[in-house]
Amino acid sequence: MFTDTINKCAANAARIARLSSNNPLGFWISSAMAGAYVGLGIILIFT
Repeated sequence: MFTDTINKCAANAARIARLSSNNPLGFWISSAMAGAYVGLGIILIFT
């Protein structure tokens, strides 16, 4: 029933694992940018 969704999530996890092992700096920069985006959203919620 959810096989397609699980396969897509597994493929995305494998892509992220490859990115973190092949390009650690790029992985950390993209993670920091995502965190900043979420943090900005939280700040906007409380203002």
